[in-house]
Amino acid sequence: MRILAIDPGTDESGWCLLKDGSVLESGVMPNHELLTVVAGWSRYSEDELAIEMIASYGMAVDREVFETCVWVGRFAQAWHQPNAVRLVYPPGW
Repeated sequence: MRILAIDPGTDESGWCLLKDGSVLESGVMPNHELLTVVAGWSRYSEDELAIEMIASYGMAVDREVFETCVWVGRFAQAWHQPNAVRLVYPPGW
């Protein structure tokens, strides 16, 4: 099984493709391009999608945080099994 992991941002996001704990590929790309990659992933694949979720720890947040939240939702919805997407919270959450 492979895991596509995304660290979302407002305009571009980091991504990493893992298999058995090893990095196969990684990079950064514009969100619209990454969305196409996520949407085109094999519908019959056993692969998983993990996305880092936003956590504010009680601090004030700005526009960029909310824009990033929108991208988290867009990536999850584009996955072939939206309800199976793993949201990964930062340590301390």
